[in-house]
Amino acid sequence: EMKALQAKPGAPWVYSQFGTIDANSETIEPTSALSREIGDHGELLKAVMCHKARVFNWTIEQSFFDEVGLHDESYRYCGDWDCNVRILAASMPAFVPETTVFYRRHPGSITFKGPFQTYLREFRQIYTSQRPLLKRFDTNDRKEIIASQRLMIKSVINSWFIASMKRLHPLGILQSTALKIFYKLSPLRWVTD
Repeated sequence: EMKALQAKPGAPWVYSQFGTIDANSETIEPTSALSREIGDHGELLKAVMCHKARVFNWTIEQSFFDEVGLHDESYRYCGDWDCNVRILAASMPAFVPETTVFYRRHPGSITFKGPFQTYLREFRQIYTSQRPLLKRFDTNDRKEIIASQRLMIKSVINSWFIASMKRLHPLGILQSTALKIFYKLSPLRWVTD
């Protein structure tokens, strides 16, 4: 990553490809489909905001990190994603086309177990904070970003519903069902409400 930074003058940070492993450290994907180079700054920002690309394992100049700010510690689960969008919005990175890190996916992770209410609240807060970035995009791109973010929220709600059903948790079933109905009937722009 240091070599990639030196080869791209003006880039204050760099990220690399990543793979995925399971709970037993067995390789699921040697290189994730979400881990790729996108040479256009706007397209890369859009892809990350849409959860269609990820910028993992970055090396960053201290002065640039001071400028964009550290992780927001008020987020318990989604702070890294918020930070990724903020640094990407501020500057185009360099890229290392090699898998340098593996992301572990396992049944005990928050993605599978929750707490879904916290996860949902954090995504809504982050999406709200990202609204000013939508001005950088044309109407179609804005709609794509909002639709993708809405899909992520609906996915979290659906996971919450399934987990509540499995645990026979009546309040969770009721709350997640109400949210499922809300997002089914509400206009597309109502992502953060």
